[in-house]
Amino acid sequence: MLTFQKYVHFMRTQFPPGSRVLLLSDGTMGTLKEIDSAGRFLVNWDTGKRTALNLEDDRFRIFQSDPMELKLYFPLHGNLYTRNEWGDLADDPVELTGGDLSPYLGDIREALQENQLPEEQERGLMHWYRESDTLSWKVKSAFFDVEIQDGQLWGVADCQLLESLEGDELNRLTTYLAGQAADGWGEGFEQQEIPVGKGLLYVHLWDGQDWEMTATGPEQHESPGMGMSP
Repeated sequence: MLTFQKYVHFMRTQFPPGSRVLLLSDGTMGTLKEIDSAGRFLVNWDTGKRTALNLEDDRFRIFQSDPMELKLYFPLHGNLYTRNEWGDLADDPVELTGGDLSPYLGDIREALQENQLPEEQERGLMHWYRESDTLSWKVKSAFFDVEIQDGQLWGVADCQLLESLEGDELNRLTTYLAGQAADGWGEGFEQQEIPVGKGLLYVHLWDGQDWEMTATGPEQHESPGMGMSP
Protein backbone atom coordinates (compact mmCIF):
# COMPACT_ATOMS: atom_id res chain seq x y z
CA MET A 1 0.00 0.00 0.00
CA LEU A 2 1.33 3.43 -0.97
CA THR A 3 1.94 5.50 2.15
CA PHE A 4 1.60 9.28 2.11
CA GLN A 5 5.36 9.68 2.51
CA LYS A 6 5.97 7.45 -0.51
CA TYR A 7 3.35 9.42 -2.45
CA VAL A 8 5.18 12.69 -1.68
CA HIS A 9 8.49 11.12 -2.68
CA PHE A 10 6.97 9.88 -5.95
CA MET A 11 5.54 13.30 -6.77
CA ARG A 12 8.89 14.95 -6.08
CA THR A 13 10.61 12.60 -8.55
CA GLN A 14 7.99 13.37 -11.19
CA PHE A 15 7.94 17.13 -10.67
CA PRO A 16 11.36 18.46 -9.60
CA PRO A 17 11.93 22.08 -8.53
CA GLY A 18 12.14 24.36 -11.53
CA SER A 19 9.27 22.69 -13.38
CA ARG A 20 6.96 25.18 -15.04
CA VAL A 21 3.35 25.37 -13.86
CA LEU A 22 0.39 26.62 -15.91
CA LEU A 23 -2.79 27.61 -14.07
CA LEU A 24 -5.52 26.75 -16.57
CA SER A 25 -8.13 29.08 -15.09
CA ASP A 26 -6.34 32.28 -16.17
CA GLY A 27 -3.18 31.20 -18.03
CA THR A 28 -0.80 32.35 -15.27
CA MET A 29 2.64 30.72 -15.43
CA GLY A 30 4.93 30.01 -12.50
CA THR A 31 7.90 27.94 -11.37
CA LEU A 32 7.59 25.07 -8.92
CA LYS A 33 9.71 25.80 -5.85
CA GLU A 34 9.12 22.51 -4.06
CA ILE A 35 6.60 19.90 -2.98
CA ASP A 36 6.62 20.13 0.79
CA SER A 37 6.18 17.32 3.33
CA ALA A 38 2.43 17.95 3.32
CA GLY A 39 2.28 17.31 -0.44
CA ARG A 40 1.57 20.93 -1.33
CA PHE A 41 2.89 22.33 -4.61
CA LEU A 42 4.59 25.62 -3.68
CA VAL A 43 4.81 27.89 -6.71
CA ASN A 44 6.62 31.16 -7.43
CA TRP A 45 4.28 32.76 -9.96
CA ASP A 46 5.60 35.00 -12.73
CA THR A 47 3.34 37.74 -11.34
CA GLY A 48 5.51 37.87 -8.22
CA LYS A 49 3.11 35.99 -5.93
CA ARG A 50 4.04 32.83 -4.02
CA THR A 51 1.23 30.41 -3.25
CA ALA A 52 0.48 26.72 -2.83
CA LEU A 53 -1.73 24.99 -5.37
CA ASN A 54 -5.02 23.61 -4.14
CA LEU A 55 -5.00 20.12 -5.65
CA GLU A 56 -8.75 19.74 -5.22
CA ASP A 57 -9.84 23.05 -6.74
CA ASP A 58 -7.01 24.32 -8.97
CA ARG A 59 -6.75 23.05 -12.53
CA PHE A 60 -3.15 23.18 -13.73
CA ARG A 61 -0.51 21.56 -15.90
CA ILE A 62 3.16 20.96 -15.09
CA PHE A 63 5.97 20.82 -17.64
CA GLN A 64 9.01 19.01 -16.34
CA SER A 65 10.74 18.27 -19.65
CA ASP A 66 13.49 20.46 -21.10
CA PRO A 67 12.20 23.22 -23.40
CA MET A 68 12.43 22.79 -27.16
CA GLU A 69 14.40 25.31 -29.18
CA LEU A 70 12.97 27.19 -32.15
CA LYS A 71 15.10 29.64 -34.12
CA LEU A 72 13.61 32.27 -36.41
CA TYR A 73 16.10 33.87 -38.82
CA PHE A 74 16.03 37.30 -40.41
CA PRO A 75 18.50 39.51 -42.36
CA LEU A 76 20.48 42.32 -40.77
CA HIS A 77 21.97 45.52 -42.07
CA GLY A 78 24.05 48.22 -40.44
CA ASN A 79 25.58 51.66 -40.80
CA LEU A 80 29.27 52.10 -39.98
CA TYR A 81 30.61 55.58 -39.25
CA THR A 82 34.39 55.56 -39.60
CA ARG A 83 36.83 58.07 -38.10
CA ASN A 84 39.38 60.02 -40.11
CA GLU A 85 43.00 60.56 -39.11
CA TRP A 86 41.93 63.36 -36.74
CA GLY A 87 39.38 61.17 -34.99
CA ASP A 88 36.30 62.82 -36.48
CA LEU A 89 33.37 60.66 -37.56
CA ALA A 90 32.41 60.65 -41.22
CA ASP A 91 29.17 62.45 -42.09
CA ASP A 92 27.96 59.60 -44.29
CA PRO A 93 28.01 55.96 -43.12
CA VAL A 94 29.15 52.87 -44.94
CA GLU A 95 26.16 50.56 -45.39
CA LEU A 96 26.81 46.96 -44.34
CA THR A 97 24.84 43.78 -44.96
CA GLY A 98 25.18 40.19 -43.71
CA GLY A 99 28.61 39.37 -45.12
CA ASP A 100 30.05 42.74 -44.11
CA LEU A 101 28.68 42.41 -40.57
CA SER A 102 30.11 38.94 -39.83
CA PRO A 103 33.41 40.28 -38.33
CA TYR A 104 31.34 42.16 -35.73
CA LEU A 105 29.41 39.17 -34.36
CA GLY A 106 30.86 39.50 -30.84
CA ASP A 107 30.29 43.26 -30.70
CA ILE A 108 26.69 42.97 -31.87
CA ARG A 109 25.89 40.06 -29.56
CA GLU A 110 27.26 42.00 -26.58
CA ALA A 111 25.20 45.04 -27.57
CA LEU A 112 22.04 42.90 -27.82
CA GLN A 113 22.63 41.58 -24.31
CA GLU A 114 23.33 45.07 -22.94
CA ASN A 115 20.08 46.34 -24.46
CA GLN A 116 18.00 43.90 -22.38
CA LEU A 117 16.02 45.38 -19.52
CA PRO A 118 16.13 43.73 -16.06
CA GLU A 119 12.54 42.51 -16.41
CA GLU A 120 13.47 40.71 -19.64
CA GLN A 121 16.09 38.47 -18.02
CA GLU A 122 13.81 35.42 -17.69
CA ARG A 123 11.46 35.56 -20.69
CA GLY A 124 13.07 38.13 -22.98
CA LEU A 125 10.65 39.48 -25.58
CA MET A 126 7.83 37.32 -24.24
CA HIS A 127 7.76 39.52 -21.13
CA TRP A 128 5.94 42.09 -23.30
CA TYR A 129 3.49 39.64 -24.88
CA ARG A 130 0.04 40.77 -23.77
CA GLU A 131 -2.28 38.28 -25.47
CA SER A 132 -4.07 35.72 -23.27
CA ASP A 133 -3.63 32.79 -25.63
CA THR A 134 -1.58 29.60 -25.96
CA LEU A 135 1.60 31.46 -26.96
CA SER A 136 1.64 33.16 -23.55
CA TRP A 137 2.58 29.84 -21.92
CA LYS A 138 3.87 27.66 -24.78
CA VAL A 139 6.74 30.08 -25.50
CA LYS A 140 8.86 30.18 -22.37
CA SER A 141 11.26 32.83 -23.71
CA ALA A 142 12.48 34.58 -26.86
CA PHE A 143 15.72 36.53 -27.22
CA PHE A 144 17.31 38.28 -30.20
CA ASP A 145 20.77 36.94 -31.08
CA VAL A 146 23.09 36.68 -34.10
CA GLU A 147 24.65 33.73 -35.94
CA ILE A 148 27.03 33.26 -38.85
CA GLN A 149 25.88 30.93 -41.61
CA ASP A 150 27.91 30.52 -44.82
CA GLY A 151 29.84 33.71 -44.10
CA GLN A 152 26.71 35.80 -43.57
CA LEU A 153 25.62 37.27 -40.25
CA TRP A 154 21.94 36.64 -39.53
CA GLY A 155 19.65 37.90 -36.83
CA VAL A 156 18.02 35.15 -34.79
CA ALA A 157 14.99 35.08 -32.52
CA ASP A 158 16.00 32.21 -30.22
CA CYS A 159 12.82 30.78 -28.66
CA GLN A 160 12.37 28.16 -25.94
CA LEU A 161 9.09 26.23 -26.22
CA LEU A 162 7.33 24.24 -23.52
CA GLU A 163 5.13 22.56 -26.14
CA SER A 164 5.17 22.32 -29.93
CA LEU A 165 3.37 25.05 -31.84
CA GLU A 166 0.27 24.01 -33.75
CA GLY A 167 -2.12 25.53 -36.28
CA ASP A 168 -1.45 29.23 -36.81
CA GLU A 169 0.65 29.57 -33.63
CA LEU A 170 3.94 29.79 -35.55
CA ASN A 171 2.56 32.59 -37.75
CA ARG A 172 1.26 34.46 -34.71
CA LEU A 173 4.60 34.13 -32.92
CA THR A 174 6.50 35.25 -36.01
CA THR A 175 4.18 38.23 -36.46
CA TYR A 176 4.74 39.29 -32.85
CA LEU A 177 8.54 38.95 -33.01
CA ALA A 178 8.68 40.71 -36.39
CA GLY A 179 6.83 43.61 -34.80
CA GLN A 180 9.36 43.70 -31.97
CA ALA A 181 12.21 43.78 -34.51
CA ALA A 182 10.59 46.59 -36.50
CA ASP A 183 8.79 48.88 -34.05
CA GLY A 184 9.36 47.66 -30.51
CA TRP A 185 12.58 46.29 -29.10
CA GLY A 186 14.46 46.71 -32.36
CA GLU A 187 13.57 50.40 -32.69
CA GLY A 188 15.45 51.14 -29.50
CA PHE A 189 18.35 48.85 -30.36
CA GLU A 190 19.05 50.47 -33.72
CA GLN A 191 19.81 53.74 -31.90
CA GLN A 192 22.47 52.10 -29.74
CA GLU A 193 26.06 53.00 -30.58
CA ILE A 194 28.32 49.96 -30.95
CA PRO A 195 32.02 50.95 -30.78
CA VAL A 196 34.04 48.92 -33.31
CA GLY A 197 37.67 49.62 -34.07
CA LYS A 198 37.94 53.25 -35.07
CA GLY A 199 34.27 53.80 -35.69
CA LEU A 200 30.67 53.42 -34.53
CA LEU A 201 28.28 50.78 -35.80
CA TYR A 202 24.47 50.96 -35.78
CA VAL A 203 22.63 47.71 -36.47
CA HIS A 204 19.08 47.47 -37.77
CA LEU A 205 17.08 44.32 -37.07
CA TRP A 206 14.53 45.35 -39.71
CA ASP A 207 14.94 47.38 -42.86
CA GLY A 208 11.59 47.12 -44.63
CA GLN A 209 13.16 46.02 -47.92
CA ASP A 210 12.15 42.44 -48.76
CA TRP A 211 12.58 41.68 -45.07
CA GLU A 212 11.27 38.42 -43.68
CA MET A 213 11.55 36.26 -40.59
CA THR A 214 11.53 32.53 -41.24
CA ALA A 215 11.60 29.34 -39.20
CA THR A 216 13.86 27.65 -41.75
CA GLY A 217 17.64 27.96 -41.58
CA PRO A 218 19.48 30.62 -43.58
CA GLU A 219 20.44 28.05 -46.22
CA GLN A 220 16.70 27.67 -46.93
CA HIS A 221 15.83 31.32 -46.42
CA GLU A 222 14.17 31.68 -49.82
CA SER A 223 11.71 28.82 -49.17
CA PRO A 224 8.18 30.02 -50.01
CA GLY A 225 5.40 30.20 -47.47
CA MET A 226 7.55 30.53 -44.36
CA GLY A 227 8.30 34.24 -44.29
CA MET A 228 6.51 36.88 -42.27
CA SER A 229 6.83 40.63 -42.63
CA PRO A 230 5.54 43.15 -40.09
